[in-house]
Amino acid sequence: MHHLKIKTTEETSRKVAGIVKEYLNAWFGAEGLVFDPIVVIPRFFDDEEYLDIYVVYDGDGERLDADCTITLPRLIRDRVTEEEVSGPLPISYVEKSEWEDLTTDWARYNESARFY
Repeated sequence: MHHLKIKTTEETSRKVAGIVKEYLNAWFGAEGLVFDPIVVIPRFFDDEEYLDIYVVYDGDGERLDADCTITLPRLIRDRVTEEEVSGPLPISYVEKSEWEDLTTDWARYNESARFY
């Protein structure tokens, strides 16, 4: 079994998290939704690195319009280079109260997680 080296830099993870937060705040900030933290985890599938993104939100989750959120990976892709991010960009939305219940156990298994 070989270990793959994470290529995604802290700078790239921070950039992706910033893009996510920028769009979500523009779309849903007036709706009272707060997005904090944005968690970026470099992972591998079939030897390809990708970024797994978790958006923790506080507020009425029914206000998260799927027409907007489904376009977010494409919008991120438009603003990063292929060298920065080459794999898929799955985004999960987690309610803050649920996240707080998961954080302790979850963080223990995701040492590569970067919180923004």
